[in-house]
Amino acid sequence: MKNLVNEIHRRSLWQVLGIYLAASWIVLQVVDVVGNNFGLPEWVAPAALILLLLGLPVVLATAFVQEGLTAKEPPPAPQSLADAGEVPPALPRAPSGARGLFTWRRALLGGVAAFALLGLAAAGWLAMRALGIGPAATLVAQGVLDEREPIVVADFASPPDEPDLGEALTEALRIELGNSTMLDVVDGAAITGALRRMRRDPAEGLARPVALELAVREGYKAVIAGEVRKLAGAYQLSAEVLQASDGASLAGFRETARDADGLIEAIDNLSKDLRQKAGESIRTVRGSEPLDEVSTASLDALRLYSEGVRAFDLDDYGRARSLLEEAVAIDSGFAMAHRKLGAVYQNLRQNQALVDAMSAAYRYRERLTRPERLHVEAAYHMFVDGDRQAAIRAFEQLLELDPDDTGAANNLAVALDGSDPAREAELYRRGVDAGAGVISYTNLVNPLANLGRYDEALAVLDEGEQRFPDAAGIALGRVRVNAAAARYAEARSAIAALEEGYRGTYEAGVLGPWWSIALDGLAGRLGNARRTTNDVLPKAREGGSASDLVNLAMMPAYQRLYAAGDRPGAVSIAEGVLQRHPLDSFAPTDRQTLLFADFFARAGDAARAERLLDKWERDRIAGDPSPFEYAESRALADLAGGRVPAAIEALERLDSPAPARCLRCLHFDLGLAYDRAGDPDAAIDAYERHVNARHAFRLLPGHYSLPYAHERLGALYAERASETDPPSSEDLARAAEHYGRFVELWTEADEELQPRVRAARARLEELRRRGVASAGPSGGGR
Repeated sequence: MKNLVNEIHRRSLWQVLGIYLAASWIVLQVVDVVGNNFGLPEWVAPAALILLLLGLPVVLATAFVQEGLTAKEPPPAPQSLADAGEVPPALPRAPSGARGLFTWRRALLGGVAAFALLGLAAAGWLAMRALGIGPAATLVAQGVLDEREPIVVADFASPPDEPDLGEALTEALRIELGNSTMLDVVDGAAITGALRRMRRDPAEGLARPVALELAVREGYKAVIAGEVRKLAGAYQLSAEVLQASDGASLAGFRETARDADGLIEAIDNLSKDLRQKAGESIRTVRGSEPLDEVSTASLDALRLYSEGVRAFDLDDYGRARSLLEEAVAIDSGFAMAHRKLGAVYQNLRQNQALVDAMSAAYRYRERLTRPERLHVEAAYHMFVDGDRQAAIRAFEQLLELDPDDTGAANNLAVALDGSDPAREAELYRRGVDAGAGVISYTNLVNPLANLGRYDEALAVLDEGEQRFPDAAGIALGRVRVNAAAARYAEARSAIAALEEGYRGTYEAGVLGPWWSIALDGLAGRLGNARRTTNDVLPKAREGGSASDLVNLAMMPAYQRLYAAGDRPGAVSIAEGVLQRHPLDSFAPTDRQTLLFADFFARAGDAARAERLLDKWERDRIAGDPSPFEYAESRALADLAGGRVPAAIEALERLDSPAPARCLRCLHFDLGLAYDRAGDPDAAIDAYERHVNARHAFRLLPGHYSLPYAHERLGALYAERASETDPPSSEDLARAAEHYGRFVELWTEADEELQPRVRAARARLEELRRRGVASAGPSGGGR
């Protein structure tokens, strides 16, 4: 200290000023670093600046008093012995007046003391915050909320002349709170489900009193409610954290925006205040990206996005698509709007648009909150680059961040794609239990059907119908479950109820008839199937899904090939579809090139199948998510070209990791391949696995493959029985079983197919005359 004081004494007034300003800058930098690293309150930095400003006149006054404005004069010549130093001088007297008051020692000690007090005040504030004492206390420290507490965000009340402004700002607040490590905003799907359980129209929104009632009913502890007012051209935003049980205000916040352009920044500041008050680390809150950088700087785009999200939660995908497309037209970098738009396209089965939207969201993913970024990365891997394992990892990370994220749980189950139906059912069940939308119910029945739990699946649909009485998807789910359970009469009744009760919907106009075509093909009523196909194709074309259009058009071709054994007729149908819908008239992901390669390979035209496979490789976008289907079609082309061992090796390799996910069913393909190879035992094993497989969508390939497989199994078992002496009674019983199942399926088949029915019935009667009893089904799923 003494050396420092002496050094300052040597400096001029201007030098002291320079030293002080430099030291002040260093102090402010240190305060900033310490504040960010240790989460000091925001008032510490301004307080430090005030102390430095107050210290400036003290330092200047001290320099002035100690140095003076004029240079020191040389001391006078000694006049006496005492003056010459021969007599000891008297002791110096302490400085008095200004020189005694303004000393460097006092100035330095005063500065140290002031900053020490500031440090103590900050430490006290942090202690009160952590201990839940006084105004600094957080809601978590007070025990009002728990960490990761689900919280309902009510719609902001709007100014009368801007009724949609509150909805936009509410959505902006939800977006910013998505960064929170302390709060978990209840998502829109869960809110929609809860409102329906309350017998309220979700389209009416979530006003403060409704939000409080919903929170009490659903067991949420708190509600965030707010409003925005216009005052002389400016906007005043206020928000409160309310206790759900009695509506008492737990904390209040206010921000002002000078104009509409400042609203996003104001909601950003409001959200950060909320997060800090809840108990989130100040350091974490400060480290969050500004709202306009993780969403959009355009208020108009935000308004459209909020309306689009609301429409999506109401399952109004057409309106959601229109609104979200407008939002990204205004702000092409609005990543969250691109992601939600991708989800809309997925539900509308518009493949190319889905890929484009998810690619755009991935391109701008740095403009997202961390949860949204993981959602985008997962969707990109699942739908664009085909890296399903990367998608699964991203969804699992999301669930680690927030176990209550029903969207992540739903999409993880989709990514598992039939490989683990028990886990998929548990994941879909989370959405149902949280009161999410229709899709949670219609998705849940798929793994339940894969597990053979058909009655449970129908009970889920009954529950869904209670919550969503106007949802055509629930009615369509009944068709799918009954078809999977081989309850074909019930499936037809469900189709009739769908078409009667939901006229004008895509489900009733296209998807219901699609299942009718499959059921007619399964029953050998190929004429009915062809007529229904011709009737429904115009509606499928209007619906805008290229994949639906082409898949429907090709169903009669597969039926002619396998049911009628009419290869020229089947090829003629396929060529007609190609002529009406040339592959290059569709976007790359909508071309269905692999579907045609699959068909021509099954029809025995290896060269044409291989040309189509080569075209798919040329046309494919980087990482096209269809490698499984490509490998399957390539194996079938090998089979058609006589490369039977190569085809069997490829199909066995594909069948090993994920037999449940193949909708065309590799078991059937393996049966064909082993049949061609002259290996009846392996063919029987493969065909048996096919006819007894459980899968929610088994009828879509089953409409042509199941009758063929039963008929062929009857013949194979009979042939194998004849090779032993005496014939194997078990094989004869199996032959009788499969001939019986074939006859049962085709009892009302078209007249052109009746010769095969009569032949199978004759073989069955012969076996019965020999005293052979059917062994009964060898597995579930009939």
